Amino acid sequence: MRRRPGFFGDRHGAGSLAAALFFFCLLAGALGMAEYFRILLIAEGVSDAAQAAAVSLLQENWDETYQARREGYAGAWQGKEGAWLPALDTADIAQRMGQTLGAVPAGGGSLYAKYEDGGSLQFRYRLTRLAVSNAPLAPADGGGVSADVSLLLEVPWWGGLWRAPPLVMPLAVSARYLPRF
Repeated sequence: MRRRPGFFGDRHGAGSLAAALFFFCLLAGALGMAEYFRILLIAEGVSDAAQAAAVSLLQENWDETYQARREGYAGAWQGKEGAWLPALDTADIAQRMGQTLGAVPAGGGSLYAKYEDGGSLQFRYRLTRLAVSNAPLAPADGGGVSADVSLLLEVPWWGGLWRAPPLVMPLAVSARYLPRF
């Protein structure tokens, strides 16, 4: 058999560098996708926990809302000393989220963090805003009680051979309780 002259003629192993580079790029792409889906799952889990905490807060306000609906007005209002005052319960949403997610308080205020078994930080969140709004006293559409929760989620990510700065993303969740009777 005769060898062809030229680029591939007498160069044994010339494709090994290209194969190694292709394998490295494929591995980096797979690791990048795995890290993206890890961060996506954490963000969805924290968002779902915030939604569940807001819904449970609104369910706690059921007794005031039921009493108001039974007496012919909407929302959680109570008549005290000749004035109508809102009777909404507010609770620590960040603590309820921490119980759901397995996070512990980390510093002052509403900062919570979850650590992995090895002690490294998995994620951290801080409640930035909780607004519980009452229905108008006599709405035309039946009213309802709603809660808006805003928080900042911080997720450290692995940047390969270096330590990358954490991803900080704002999350906002809304929940509404509307009686149906």
